[in-house]
Amino acid sequence: MYLLTPLILSVLVVAAASSPQPKPPRPPPPGAGALGNRLTTAGGAAEGIFFVPPKSNTRWIWDENCKNDRPPFQLGRWIEVRKEECLIAFEDPEFHSHEFFCKPSPINDNYKSWYGSQLEAMWTYPEYQYCESVPVC
Repeated sequence: MYLLTPLILSVLVVAAASSPQPKPPRPPPPGAGALGNRLTTAGGAAEGIFFVPPKSNTRWIWDENCKNDRPPFQLGRWIEVRKEECLIAFEDPEFHSHEFFCKPSPINDNYKSWYGSQLEAMWTYPEYQYCESVPVC
């Protein structure tokens, strides 16, 4: 029984580490972004549902490490970016080409040790996709 306890604990730790992050709240409403947001409503404006048209020249990314400048002033905030500032948000917003960066694995651990603070967690919007350690925009 005592031999199984460490095994059970390690399985629980791995399961907790690989569980998906909770989705952040939706980005700010149109006009609230630092870039003069170009979002449009998606038929559900009364419900506060917004999307970025595919041809839009800005996108929203959630930076988990960035202090929010709006109440309640906690860590994590939506940042409106242009393509030249964050190419991955436009070219691979669902992180298909960055799979090894995004999922817990020995390869991801190597990336973290090699690149350190050059990798951060990020959400994209409107895809609402998450990457655990994307190269910093």
